[in-house]
Amino acid sequence: MSATTDALGSFLPLVQVQRIDPHRGSGWSGAGIWRVHLQTGQLFCLRRWPVEHPSPERLRLIHAVLTYAGRSGIDFLPIPRPAAGGETFVKVAGTLWELTPWMPGNADFRSHPHPQRLEAALEALARFHASTADFAPARGPAPALVERLARAEEWLDGPLDRLGEAGRRTDSTIRDAADAGDAARSILFLAGKALPRLRDRLALAAGESLRLQPAIRDLHHEHVLFIGNEVSGFIDFGALRIDTPLADIARLVGSLIGDDPPGWERALDAYDRRGTLTAEDRAQIRLLDESGTVLGGLEWLRWLWLEKRDMGDPQRVAGRLEELAARLRVLSGL
Repeated sequence: MSATTDALGSFLPLVQVQRIDPHRGSGWSGAGIWRVHLQTGQLFCLRRWPVEHPSPERLRLIHAVLTYAGRSGIDFLPIPRPAAGGETFVKVAGTLWELTPWMPGNADFRSHPHPQRLEAALEALARFHASTADFAPARGPAPALVERLARAEEWLDGPLDRLGEAGRRTDSTIRDAADAGDAARSILFLAGKALPRLRDRLALAAGESLRLQPAIRDLHHEHVLFIGNEVSGFIDFGALRIDTPLADIARLVGSLIGDDPPGWERALDAYDRRGTLTAEDRAQIRLLDESGTVLGGLEWLRWLWLEKRDMGDPQRVAGRLEELAARLRVLSGL
């Protein structure tokens, strides 16, 4: 607890602390999270970021964007608390730490889906984007599309074959998860089949000039908190950068409802109450969703088969692989 208390003491007097509870997060990043109870009844979240992610420069950008949005009245964001030295994070034991309010609610959309909740999530995202539209606005090729084009070309230039060879040799990293091997092989086949056409579509899209602004980039169902049918919090902004906000829409809708055409229309209409999305925007959103699914599936196989990463609970890994395989089947028309 020494590093934890040292970090916490940089943000507030420890005499104010009633207790500190470790919290098991639901993400894959490896961040450490503690729930801090103050004598006053206030709750805070102490986060230890993984080593080298994000960098100090990226974390300054993340905190600046959250603070900027908070000043415009957005109340569902974890606004960072300044440390004693004025910075909004500290470095202790080689890692970066931050302190934010503990956001109330539960990330339970999938266990309690409802059209009103879907609309609320997209309306909240639209509010966030509107509140940060003037934060370093720009136009140009979207980094998300440019990078996905590069990744698709990289896969087609050899690693896809190596991935197949590794998959044929072993599924040992996921052998304890029922049916995970079948799901992984489905991902390899379906993603590999989709890559050539996907690369061509990305090549066209990556050359277009789009509006760029702060984009969360990893806003999915585990990062949206609800109380009843209302959004009470967005959490985990470690991937935020300047990019197309369309990537956020694609990531969120795909995560919440997968492949539900009426649900997609409802979600996009909820985001677009002000009528700012063009037909081209909607097409880009679907391309971002499809490319994220295809390339995301291949990245999972890279981690498991080539890099031999320990991704934690085998059953949870299996669930993620099966989810990706199911989405790829729909995208492939199977």
